[in-house]
Amino acid sequence: MQQLEGNAQKAIEMFQTCINAQDELKAIHNVCTWDMLWSYAIQCNWKKASECALFLHENCAWSKSTNLYQWACFQYMIMEEENKPELLPKIQEAMKAVPEFKRRFAGRSIPPEKYAITKALAFQNPDSHSYNKMTLPAFELFYIWNIFGNIGEKKEILNPLLKRIDRKLQQLQFSEDHFVLLLLKGVCQRNIGDHDSSIDCFLEILNREKEIRYVTYIPPHAALELGISYLAVGRYEDANTWLEKARDHYKGFLVESLVHLRIHGAMQRVKQAMKHSKSTDK
Repeated sequence: MQQLEGNAQKAIEMFQTCINAQDELKAIHNVCTWDMLWSYAIQCNWKKASECALFLHENCAWSKSTNLYQWACFQYMIMEEENKPELLPKIQEAMKAVPEFKRRFAGRSIPPEKYAITKALAFQNPDSHSYNKMTLPAFELFYIWNIFGNIGEKKEILNPLLKRIDRKLQQLQFSEDHFVLLLLKGVCQRNIGDHDSSIDCFLEILNREKEIRYVTYIPPHAALELGISYLAVGRYEDANTWLEKARDHYKGFLVESLVHLRIHGAMQRVKQAMKHSKSTDK
């Protein structure tokens, strides 16, 4: 509950207390470490977040690929923010190893692992626009795991993240990563209640969709987020239109199952809101 209310430090203290309380149920340690990772990350404490990710990679069987990729992302954030280019060889080594730990459950790979492996392969590919570079990779992880929406709408947390995103947007005006940053910015803005600016970000992505060649997973996410933003301001018909487009218009993109899961939840909320609105009108 502390974590969901945006009280990251209190959450960390409680997770650590839980870990210290017993040493028999190692799975509980892993669960607490997973949540501590995000509490540290949302504070931009990339060192501690890295330590949590590495612990999980070494001790948790769920998805070593995902946790190793996340370790590499946090190390990349340190490299950029602290100007430590000497970290790049270790990041490259980790990215090379990410696909080697691929697992299947019931014959299928899990969406976060597929995302991590796809990103890691692009990082290694000299022909990729992502070769040896990433754009605020930890922030993109926040989006994938819905961390932005789980920090209690705390402006004191979200505003510093928005400033970092704006700085990167200025640097990457002519790169496709500009669209990734617009998606992240729009989600942050919605979570602090700036719905008009949020909608503008998503519309810009969708209006310029033909310019996107590589980050093709961004438009369907933008359509989903636009639908959620219209829901937040009571424009239920528009919300439904964009949620349906996100569901029906796009196929075969990265983390597609995640989008469809969120679409289903949003459509249920639209249906309930429209029903409530009609009963209130009567």
